[in-house]
Amino acid sequence: KFRTFRETANDLHSETLAVLSDLEGWCELNWQGLSDVQIRLPPVREKLRDMSHCLSDCWTTLDNTQRLLST
Repeated sequence: KFRTFRETANDLHSETLAVLSDLEGWCELNWQGLSDVQIRLPPVREKLRDMSHCLSDCWTTLDNTQRLLST
């Protein structure tokens, strides 16, 4: 689970930087590429949601492990 989270986080980080780079490139209100970025946003949002679920699972596993070790 931790490896999956790390891989998802790295992918999401790369995609987020790419989207932000495109947004920053639109200085002087050049919005020709807006539809291209809007198409890329739902997959990034979905990956963020998946990463959140994975993080929750990792936290639960860590919490359960800690409880087992403390008994």
